[in-house]
Amino acid sequence: PNHPPAIQPKPTAKTSSNLEASKQMSGSVSWLEWTQQLQAYIAWVNSQLRKRPDLKPVQDLRSDLQSGEVLAQLIEIISGEKIAGIIYQPESLQGMRENLDRILQFMASKKIRMHQITSKEILEGNLKA
Repeated sequence: PNHPPAIQPKPTAKTSSNLEASKQMSGSVSWLEWTQQLQAYIAWVNSQLRKRPDLKPVQDLRSDLQSGEVLAQLIEIISGEKIAGIIYQPESLQGMRENLDRILQFMASKKIRMHQITSKEILEGNLKA
């Protein structure tokens, strides 16, 4: 199946720490359960990435998705289509942001619902996204 496991964190106010934000997002879910959900999501992402032997597995969603490269590869595997204009090994935050904007535009054009995720949130490693 090409569907990620459901992670349903509660929206929270912005905090300075990803750890704090992640704990707050878990709401009634314990920290252990949140960590297990995150590990399940990473396992699902890696199960998709393994479909292309040249790709490395992700370890940390916060940092591994920031440049847009891995996210683009994941969406390309799932959709079976190439996303135009992705910069591999972007040398600047602007290049990373452009990658993420292209991916989000591609997903919107395919009617893939994204719950108000922005390139800024992904670039900042915001796990609520």
